[in-house]
Amino acid sequence: MVGFRNPHPDRSHVGVENRRQVPVNTLDTAAMVKRFEDRAKAVRERNIPPIAGAERKAFVQQAEFDYQDFLLIADAEISFDGGILTVDLRPAICDATIRGELA
Repeated sequence: MVGFRNPHPDRSHVGVENRRQVPVNTLDTAAMVKRFEDRAKAVRERNIPPIAGAERKAFVQQAEFDYQDFLLIADAEISFDGGILTVDLRPAICDATIRGELA
């Protein structure tokens, strides 16, 4: 089977006792969004290696998923308040409509 494996299978189910703590005052959400924008752009611009057939199809499909995932976070509204990271995936226009801010 051709596909992509989890490069860190031992980290797929990290328990509470093993979680890394992020100091509340050190997370820069704007920089985080910028990194995801940069990752999405890098995925879109990377070259396809010299592969064919099923491997090429799997590579292209993974690149599409990577781009979608990175762009999804890059377009999100992200906040980090009191140790709680909130990622609002609703587009700004939807959020304004939901909150009744559009006339």
